[in-house]
Amino acid sequence: MKILINAGFGPSLANFRAPLIRALIGDGINVVAVAPDDSGSTEKEMCALGARYIPSHLRRARLGILADIRYMLELTRIIRDEKPDIIFSYSVKASIYGSMAAKLAGVRRVFCLISGLGYSFSGGKGLKKTILRKTVGTLMKVAFWCCRGVFFQNPDDVADLRAMGVIGREVVVHVVNGSGVDRKQFSEQPLPKPVDGKIVFLLIARLINDKGVCEFVEAIRQLKDRCPVRGVLVAPPDDNPAAISIEQARKWQADGIVEYVEWAKDVRPFLRDCHVFVLPSTYREGVPRTILEALAVGRPVITTDSPGCRETIKLTARGRQQRESGAMVMEGENGLLLRARNVDAVAAAIEQLALDPGLIEQMSRNSLELARNKYDVNIVNKSMLDVILERH
Repeated sequence: MKILINAGFGPSLANFRAPLIRALIGDGINVVAVAPDDSGSTEKEMCALGARYIPSHLRRARLGILADIRYMLELTRIIRDEKPDIIFSYSVKASIYGSMAAKLAGVRRVFCLISGLGYSFSGGKGLKKTILRKTVGTLMKVAFWCCRGVFFQNPDDVADLRAMGVIGREVVVHVVNGSGVDRKQFSEQPLPKPVDGKIVFLLIARLINDKGVCEFVEAIRQLKDRCPVRGVLVAPPDDNPAAISIEQARKWQADGIVEYVEWAKDVRPFLRDCHVFVLPSTYREGVPRTILEALAVGRPVITTDSPGCRETIKLTARGRQQRESGAMVMEGENGLLLRARNVDAVAAAIEQLALDPGLIEQMSRNSLELARNKYDVNIVNKSMLDVILERH
């Protein structure tokens, strides 16, 4: 049996799908990975896993009719040449054109994973955004019709797309707990001692507004002179329309607000050295991988009541009451949940944990339990492979 895995970004194959690829190969399945790759390392990484790699050409950040048609035709040719039994695509654009190409090539067992609806469906109004949302929605509807099953990472995306008419009655939908986290790679780490008496709050995300980067920086700015906090921002630049300039991030560091790291191949040292992970995202996340990694290491999480993020905080009874009453900060067993786009909420949550090390320790233990019981990559992958390989 042969499966073709079609991705929208080459490095994500090794970073996010290596356990899935290993599981498939362990079952004796021939794996071919297709993705664009600017780094030049994907072929070597796939070979090390026992898979074969074929490069594709995809412009991730924007719709371009001619470029997208060329990409779909390229995928169709690759699929016809490879003759796989199963096609599995992930990310919005790769799923759309990968599923259509599979249908054109005559493959019957087609699956895709929508790991978050992204910029097209995030907040914002105006004619341009409306046209983009309707265009992507229409393309998704066609792609889902080509699939035997569609995976989502949170129920909000499913509900919203059903309400928009994107998911038809004939589409078989499966909701999984994110991409999962490899708990061997991201293993439990003891909480560090405060650095110069300060509690370290870490944000790892692409350098875009929708990830809540500005809210995080402003909250740290407000607190740093009255509260024992230290902010660390690890944020590579991005070509997303909501991107923040790298010059701005460097200015935040020059002004002494946060410590800025432009890029890190391995984020584990940053997770090890922090006390609390923060992601005040307003983005349409699937389930943020960075949060899962923080949970697995054993760090409390501060995040927003946004699709994909809210699933990672297990609210207490009091937290559920706070949510119903419209409170801006809600109590969770493993962290704090916030109203989105609210600097005051981010600041209040950071201050609360900075002044209560005992609460950080308690939440740390609960994060580990959540990662173990809900987000372990082996649990998530099994639920997907049972469907894809028809293990019923």
